[in-house]
Amino acid sequence: MLIALWWAITAPAWTGTAAANPMNPDLSVIGTIAGRWTDDRTAGPRFEAALEEVELGLKSDVDPYLTAEAFLAGDRAGFGVEEAHLDTLALPANLKASLGRIRASFGKLNLTHEHTWYTVTPPLLATNLFDGAAWVDDGARLSWIAPLDTYHEVTVEALRGRDAGSFSGGASADWAGAGHLKNFFDLTDATSLEAGWSVARGPDGPGTGSHTNLGGADLTLKWRPPEANVRRSVALQAEGALVARDRPNPAGGLTVARTPMGWLLLDVQPGQRWHVAARVDGAADSRDPHVHARAAAGVISYSPSEFSNLMIETRGDRAGGHAWTTVTTRLTFSIGPHGAHPF
Repeated sequence: MLIALWWAITAPAWTGTAAANPMNPDLSVIGTIAGRWTDDRTAGPRFEAALEEVELGLKSDVDPYLTAEAFLAGDRAGFGVEEAHLDTLALPANLKASLGRIRASFGKLNLTHEHTWYTVTPPLLATNLFDGAAWVDDGARLSWIAPLDTYHEVTVEALRGRDAGSFSGGASADWAGAGHLKNFFDLTDATSLEAGWSVARGPDGPGTGSHTNLGGADLTLKWRPPEANVRRSVALQAEGALVARDRPNPAGGLTVARTPMGWLLLDVQPGQRWHVAARVDGAADSRDPHVHARAAAGVISYSPSEFSNLMIETRGDRAGGHAWTTVTTRLTFSIGPHGAHPF
């Protein structure tokens, strides 16, 4: 009787201590298994299936002032640090800072992980701009939320410029900078609009004095009725970018080469477990503006639960007078408390 009474009194305290223990971070694993077929005879294997990626996520409060988050991604080539950063919890004036390896705030898609996309493959904008279809870099971020009735967030970043797609790949001593303005509006109880503008500038190569300037805009329009918010939705997304890259000219100076690119996507959720999406792409190669590419993709997605998802994507590409089709099947599973991504 005394033992039972003692346990009834002390158990809540023990439970609260364990839950608040920063030595036990939240752990999650997200795995991706994919099979891919293409009729492109210039590619490697025309059919391939493999465990594409395993992502290990760790997150915990460090103390009342800082929280830490890390994502380790692995494939057949081994494991590497995808993201790892400290974030502040107690800065004044609606300010928040991050330090470490972060996803650059250029556009909307770059801030999200691939398993949250409406499609399997990245758009041409991502693959043409950034090495590995994402700008992930070492540096610092400072964001500020305006004290207004609607949501407006300003973000500035100083990054090492290690991306080899648009910048020097870290070969230059100069750093890259990025800035983003995010605006979010509730148009009705069921409809929301997000509009963003991005800028970035960084070195194009070591010792050349040339730079790459990026400008971008992103738009997301969502309809999700409150009475059926997990069963029906429609999302329209668009993102565009203009690349201005310095190029040496015969006179010994620099000429600016400008390259546009962009994509448009429509996603429809007819039922709780189903999504149907279509995306069109267009892009010129940011390092050779005379090379143009186009693509169109259609996707069917089925989620048995919030912890697993099956996607089938059919994509057609055309570039340099060459056309090909790729069919990809991707199965994603998740275990553990994976934190929410930017919405």
